[in-house]
Amino acid sequence: MTQAAIEQLLMPNTYVKYMARAFDDHVRLTAGTPLLPDEIENYSRPIAVQHVLTCTKNALAMAHAPDWHLSWAKGMAEHFHGPVTMALVTAPTLGDGLEALVRYMPKRVPYHHWQSVVEHGFHYCEIIELIEFGPVRAIVIEIPVLVMHEYVTTICGGHLDGAHVELRYAPTKYLDSYTRYFECPVVFEAPRNAFVVPDSWLAIKNAGYEESAWHTALRRCEQTSSLSREQDTLTGVRREIFNVIETGAGPASPPNLKAISETLHVSPRTLIRHLREAGTTYQAIVDDIQMVRAKELLANEDYRVYDVAHELGFQDPASFGRSFKRWFGMTPGAYRSAMDIQWR
Repeated sequence: MTQAAIEQLLMPNTYVKYMARAFDDHVRLTAGTPLLPDEIENYSRPIAVQHVLTCTKNALAMAHAPDWHLSWAKGMAEHFHGPVTMALVTAPTLGDGLEALVRYMPKRVPYHHWQSVVEHGFHYCEIIELIEFGPVRAIVIEIPVLVMHEYVTTICGGHLDGAHVELRYAPTKYLDSYTRYFECPVVFEAPRNAFVVPDSWLAIKNAGYEESAWHTALRRCEQTSSLSREQDTLTGVRREIFNVIETGAGPASPPNLKAISETLHVSPRTLIRHLREAGTTYQAIVDDIQMVRAKELLANEDYRVYDVAHELGFQDPASFGRSFKRWFGMTPGAYRSAMDIQWR
């Protein structure tokens, strides 16, 4: 799957909601996304990966320190993973808990692939990056690694002698902070991103094991690991619209609802109903994708407003201008002028 396709996938809103509680300026936090600042802390729908990553970049720009995410993640590591959290705290052994984490967490963070690897007497909970993350790479890797760290620390009673963390990138500028958050060595420029424990630790019993709660948690993980009908529909619609807009394919860009329903093999009426049940409409999804793409294209000085309008499928610059003003409260020209001032 391409980077563009992964960025259109939907993920739980919890990550951004918790971020909103850490930063008061929700206007800056949601800049560049269709998310509404006054709704973000109580947002009820899944959020596209690209918007989650944009919010993360905004948070990094606002943060008082480059290691802000470590203290943030450590404080809520056990509280925002839904049924996965329940599976962790009720698992029979450390190994069972780690396997549940590796199996079910990628559904919550679809820009990663997770896997378990056993080599030379060590168990690696490995995180494989599926896309380029740019300036937030360390954030999106270190948060789940810290979740693993906190879980293993809890099961092992705080004794992590023999464990270590491996990170594929070079040491960060907050190198001294790692000793405050990780009670084990952190190795940079390693061949993988992973939390590593001796293989023998997997048999360590969890004092919080409760058989019925464990099986209930696994059932809930299985239920939520498959996309719901509504979320599956949202993802399919977003993917098809984005592909047409990005490639400029077809006589009409974006495609109309009837064309999308045929691609997804559902009737227009069924598609409308599924989107309504997901709390949105076809036009809202089109607006979401077009407004993000419009800002990206306007940031490229080689594109005239006419070119941007054509790329997004508008019949003429005037209709594009009306839509743009509805989205952002200003014309495309005024937006580009404002950006010029910021870039200088």
